[in-house]
Amino acid sequence: MKRIPFLIMVVIAVLLAGCFEYEEEVWIENDLSGRIVVTYSFPLDKGSSEEKDKPAIRASEGIKVGKTEMYVKDGKSCISVELLFDNIKNLEQFTWTEEEDKGGGDKNEELIPGTIELRSEKGRLVLIRHISAEKKEGESAPEPPAAQDKLVMKKTGPDESMSSYIWHFTYHLPTKILDVRPGEMSVSKDKRTAFLETDLYKIDREGLHIEIRAKPVKKKIIRK
Repeated sequence: MKRIPFLIMVVIAVLLAGCFEYEEEVWIENDLSGRIVVTYSFPLDKGSSEEKDKPAIRASEGIKVGKTEMYVKDGKSCISVELLFDNIKNLEQFTWTEEEDKGGGDKNEELIPGTIELRSEKGRLVLIRHISAEKKEGESAPEPPAAQDKLVMKKTGPDESMSSYIWHFTYHLPTKILDVRPGEMSVSKDKRTAFLETDLYKIDREGLHIEIRAKPVKKKIIRK
C-alpha cells in the first residue's frame, strides 16, 4: 500500500479538527549545518488519545530524520518532527508551495509550508522565510491532492476564528543578527536568536515574509 504523504495526514486532521497551530524552530551552525523541529498542534477531539502511529518521514541526501513524536499537550494533539541537515539549502526538498502541491504524490516536499532560504547579500548572511497568502476571491482554487488520495479540498475564505491559532517561528543564527523584518519580530539579548508569533488568519490573508540579516560566516558555499 502506498504511504500517505505527511501533508495529507495534516490535511485530514485539518478537515476533521478545523484549524491548527504550527511551531518551527531552526538552529544554524557556522558551517551552515543544523537542525529544524516542526510541530503541528490540533484541537483534541473527544475520545481521541495519543496512541497513534508516528509520521513516516524519509531521510534524503544531506538530511537525517531525528526525533519524531505524536503526543497530547495542553488539550491538543501534537505531531513533531526533527530534521538534521548538512546544509540548510537541503531543506528545500522538505518544503512545499502551492505550485509544488498540485501534483500530489509521495514526496518529502510536504512537511514545511512555504520556503526557507539562506543567501549572502552585500557581505551579510540573510535568512528568508516565505509563505504565500491564500488566493483571493475570484481566482482559481488550487487543484486538490492526487486522485488516488481521494481528498477534495473545498476553497473557503478566511475565517476570523483562525486568529486564535498561533504560529511560532524561531531562528538561532551562528552570527550576530543585524536586522529583522517584519518589525514585530523579537531578537534575543545576545543577538543570535530571532522569533515571531503570528496567527493563522493573518498568514491566510497576507502570507508571511521574514528576513533576518546577520554577520557573515566564514564558509563560502551560500548561493548568491
